[in-house]
Parts: sequence; C-alpha cells; structure tokens
Amino acid sequence: MKRALASLLLVLLIQCALIVTVYWSGAQQRESALEAMAPFDLDRVNELYVGDEFDNETALRKVGERWFLPELEGLPADTAMVERLLEAITESAGSWPVADSVAARQRFRVASYHYRRRISLFGGNEELGTFLLGTSPGFGKIYARNESQINIYSIPFNAHDAPGVSGAWLDRKLLQTRTPLGINADAYSLRLEGD
Repeated sequence: MKRALASLLLVLLIQCALIVTVYWSGAQQRESALEAMAPFDLDRVNELYVGDEFDNETALRKVGERWFLPELEGLPADTAMVERLLEAITESAGSWPVADSVAARQRFRVASYHYRRRISLFGGNEELGTFLLGTSPGFGKIYARNESQINIYSIPFNAHDAPGVSGAWLDRKLLQTRTPLGINADAYSLRLEGD
C-alpha cells in the first residue's frame, strides 16, 4: 500500500511539473505577442501624411510646438486635432488586438489596399510607421492596424476627425478677432463705446 501511494504521489508531482512548465511558457509567449500598435514615443513625430479612400492626401509638419500645413502656404493647423490623432494611435500599448486574420483586415477595412484613412508618421527623415484606419465597431471607436503588423486594434477615434483634405485641418481660431470694436453691414453699423 505504501509503495502504491508513493508511486501515485510521484506521478502527481510529475503531472504538476508538466502543467506548470506548459502554462508558464504559454503565458510568456502571450505576453511577448502583446505588442503596441505604435512602438515609438509620441514626441518623435514631426511630420505626418493623412490620406483617405478617395486618394486625397494632406501633409502636416511640426515646427516647435505648432503644426502647420505646407500645402496651404504654411498656415497653422489645429494642434489639438493633430494631438488627438497621435494620442489615439500611440496609446494602444497594453490593449489586446481584436483580430489578426486576412479576412478581418478586409472586413474591418484595414488592408493596405482597402482602408478609410492611411496615416504615415515621420520623425526626422525616418518613417516611424504607416497606420490604417477602417470601419467603426461602435460609437467613438475605429479599427486600426500598423501596416507592418498583422494585429488589428480598436482605438478611441473617429475617421472623420482625420480628414484627407488640408482645409479641414486649419486652425479654427485663425480668423477669430479678440475684441471687435465695430461691425459694418449694408443696412446697419454697430460700434463699441465704453461698455
């Protein structure tokens, strides 16, 4: 009886060791498979190109802390709009991919030939990555994929917030007057006097 019990206990210990070995290596493989969609720092980006599905493309360049539109005589772009786009792309670290198959790329419109937005990011003269934005899984979200990876992510962004035409990126405060002193029209004239 003691011999049978010792044999069973030895078999149990061997099985436990095998289970720990198999699950430990599987967990390490899953952790290594979880990579960020944009494996670089947001501050490195100083130039980006946004293209849409209609073959429109616009360029934005960063000078100092501001973004400018070279195609529109260097007029200032809406910096908050650019920052929202960059944050949505680069803050996918730690999130799990939703799919990784070729069929999912086509269905979610994040294939290299079938997309809603194509965003190329540059740091200096080096291309940091090209990202494809596709369809929406729900309100305020969009499927996205780094063109050099197979994983597809769901990020908090909308495709219409990254237009492919330069005019849509203009800073809305460009023509805003701080304190108007008068307004003249055909039928009336208003002037500010005192308060």
